[in-house]
Amino acid sequence: MTEINSKTIDNECDKIYAICTNPLSIAQTAFDVIEDIVEYANKRGFDIWMDQFPCREIFTRRISWSIPSKKAIRRISDVIPKTNTILSLGSGQGFWELIMKLSHINVIATDPKDYDPSNPPFTPILKLNATDAVIAYPSCDALFINWPTYQASWAADALTIFTGSTVIYIGEDCTADDKFREIIDKNWNQEQYPLDNWQGIHDKLFICHRKTTISYDSD
Repeated sequence: MTEINSKTIDNECDKIYAICTNPLSIAQTAFDVIEDIVEYANKRGFDIWMDQFPCREIFTRRISWSIPSKKAIRRISDVIPKTNTILSLGSGQGFWELIMKLSHINVIATDPKDYDPSNPPFTPILKLNATDAVIAYPSCDALFINWPTYQASWAADALTIFTGSTVIYIGEDCTADDKFREIIDKNWNQEQYPLDNWQGIHDKLFICHRKTTISYDSD
């Protein structure tokens, strides 16, 4: 077992990337390699929080804004037919997306940012902003958003033009902006599931199903 702290977290992230991007990796490999970090993130106490803060900053920059779990991936797999493809917006480092692919979930990862060669993503990411991605892939019936940015409009803008049936996102109750949460509350039925969290963070997995079927003009 690796002792996780602000001095060892960078080396642990190196190990996670090397192991998970090995062509022989499977989904269980990813869960095994982050097990020590998950255990550390679940610890509580002021002194631990003081060390966790820089650890989480490194983890979010290099791995993911939230901590994946087998239960969460299973929930996603249960609601997405094997023949369907998830469109991921703002995929970041693509860690969740890699685990989905290793779990035989079809996913297209997109993000508008330029990647630092010293911190490459876990899986290929198409350079597209959220609305352009939704327009480019209209056949995708599900969206996945890992931590839509606080007080930013891109998630709401994408959701406004999305015509599919399922939205899956991860974050806190105040994630994204007011418009995003208003659209979700008005037009979508929500299921919420707990996740492992860093101290002071309250992430959940939200699985949302559209309340009404969209009708299209015959022409």
